Amino acid sequence: MFSDHWIFDEKNALYFDSGWIEVSNNAQRKIELDHGLGFTPRFMSIFFAEDKDASRMYPLQQSWGVHNGNPVEIDVTREQINLHIWNGTSVHSTWNAETNAWTGHLSGYFRVFAIR
Repeated sequence: MFSDHWIFDEKNALYFDSGWIEVSNNAQRKIELDHGLGFTPRFMSIFFAEDKDASRMYPLQQSWGVHNGNPVEIDVTREQINLHIWNGTSVHSTWNAETNAWTGHLSGYFRVFAIR
């Protein structure tokens, strides 16, 4: 899965880019990404965007609260990065300090970057 997003040295990928993955909170699920690094990633960044053009991106933080949204849990192994999506909250929520309001996004896109 997503093998066209690996950058290889002689044996293993050096870094992984999942590309934009469409998500919604319509169903509870686990998104399994085979990263091909051969090691548990040392560094990882995950971004949320409302649209595939990524006109505005939001870096995700692992600490979770009901306003944060998904993924509720992220686990990483030598082979995979797994994003656990819960249908009991938005895909991602954003806070606007100017309007003093939360916006819950019911769909959007995640993108995962990982480095060996």
